[in-house]
Order: sequence, then structure tokens, then C-alpha cells
Amino acid sequence: MVTSATESHLDNNPHDTLNVKENEYLAQSQTYGAIYESIVRNRAGLGQDDLPNINILDEETKDHLTQNIHALKTTFARFHDRVSTTGMTAVDFLLQMPSFQDKAEDLRKKFDAGEMQLKELSPGVFAVYVDANDATFFNMRTAQAKAASPVDGVSFILIKEYKDKPDVNKRLLEENVPHEVHHLLWKVLLRAGLVMPKEENEEMTKAFTMYQDELIARLCSNGKSGGYSHLSLLSEEERNRITTEAPDTVQAIYDIVVELNELLDSIEEVRKRTRVAKKDLILAAVESTNFGELRRNFMRMKATIDVQPQKEVKDNEPIVGNGWSTVNT
Repeated sequence: MVTSATESHLDNNPHDTLNVKENEYLAQSQTYGAIYESIVRNRAGLGQDDLPNINILDEETKDHLTQNIHALKTTFARFHDRVSTTGMTAVDFLLQMPSFQDKAEDLRKKFDAGEMQLKELSPGVFAVYVDANDATFFNMRTAQAKAASPVDGVSFILIKEYKDKPDVNKRLLEENVPHEVHHLLWKVLLRAGLVMPKEENEEMTKAFTMYQDELIARLCSNGKSGGYSHLSLLSEEERNRITTEAPDTVQAIYDIVVELNELLDSIEEVRKRTRVAKKDLILAAVESTNFGELRRNFMRMKATIDVQPQKEVKDNEPIVGNGWSTVNT
């Protein structure tokens, strides 16, 4: 039986679902996490990592992952072909997007002058690098990067660059590029019906979809564990309308997001003292189709991590693994 989000955050007896063999579960999670991270890194142009042995996974997980890999390969090959065979450049496709059409002439001049750079990171995955001080491209507010994925056309990641701060820039790119590439991959899987959220109503489904997507993006890029719902991105007017129409649903969304982020914080406190990596948590998120499952899967992962050996830390040696926590999308 699937538990709804409104039920899940009131459940005070999570440990009755933890009848698993911790080491076997962790091994499965580590294999999946390593595979997914490699897929993201390869698509982000960060190297051609060999995928770990997929046969280690159970049959259901392996079959689903195989479908995902095929969908990603064919979709991004199609994106690449659109640019290489239509006579249009990637910049042409970018400037066709509604968000950029009113600035197309000015933006094209910037590309022609070399003030903005566009690069194909891997076949069909395009990145636009924008100077952090240039506000004419688009308003990213406090975000350092974002993904743009139209239904028809070509997908892009848009990245701020801090050229006058090379150390900061390097650290941002190391997290932001895989983070945003994940968003492109996840959008493909959602549109292909290979990711199917199953919540109790439309607003809860939107909230879970965004939370899950953001959480996985952070886990595969060594970001700060956690997420947020679609409510935080709405205009004040739209958020007030939904709150008036469905106050209980809105409150349930706020409650479960806070609870899950607190749970993930508690997992992080234990995880960073073990040899469990953030990417090892990806499977727990991917397997979930609603907030209730997400909570139970991470409670199971917490119990698994709790029994792992702690690594030795020398006096005054910082415990690494918190990630770059200031990145938004």
C-alpha cells in the first residue's frame, strides 16, 4: 500500500519497515549511485567513466535503469542531430526559446563578440557560460545556474562564470555543471514516462516531482542534501491563490519538505563520519514515487548508515562531505 504525503509525515513508527539486510541494501545503493553519477559525468563532459557492472543490481532495478539509459541516449542523439542537420546553430535554438526572444538581437551580438560562450559538453548537451556580472542574458536572481529544456528544440544548461574569482569559479562549475545536467536527464525521463510520481493530488504531485528532482541533483553533484517544492518558485499571487483554494494541501507540503530536510540533515551528520558517499543515497530517492515512500526509503538508509563502521578522523581534521551549499536552480 502506498502511503500519501499527508499520512507519511504523521507516521511515528518508521522502524517497522526496516527489515532489510543493511550491507546488501547498501551495496545495491552504492552500485546504482556509482552508475548514475557516471552517466551524469559523462553527459556533462567531465570524462568518459566506465559504468560499474549493472548486473550487480536486482532485475527490476537493472531493467528500469537499462530503459533509462536507452531513453537518454536516443533523446540526446536527437538533440545533437537537430543542430548538426537542420542548418541551425545551437545559438539559434537557444534564442528561439520564449524567455530569450525579446533579447535575441542583443544576445546574438554578445555571442558573436565572444562575450558569451556556448559549448556542446557531450552529444546533445549544450552549456552556455555567462559572466556573473552580466544581467542582460536572463535574471537568475540568486541562482548560480539553471536548466532550460523545451518540449521541442534543444536543451541547455546556463552557467554563471566568476572569471575574476578562479577558485570560486572552479568550485561552482564542479557542482553546477553535473547538477544542471541531471535536471536535463530527469526531464527526459519524466517526459518518457520512466519517472512516474504518484501523489494524492495535483499540487502534491508537483511538489514531490520538484523535490525529488532537486534532491537527486544535489546528491549526484556533492551538493547539500535536501530539496524544495514548486511552491517556493511561484509568484506571491499564485502561491496565495493555491493556499486559499487548498490550505491543507499547502500546509502538508510545507510540513513534509521541512521534515524531509531535517531527516536528510540527520543522515548527513552520520554519513560524513562513514565511508558512505552522497551518491550512495541516490537509489533511495529514485525508487520513490511519493513523499511517503521517500521518507521510508531514507529512514531505511539512515538505519543502514547507522551500523556502518566510522572512519578514523585525526584531531582537528575537518570531516568533509558537506558539499557546496549555496547553489540553487
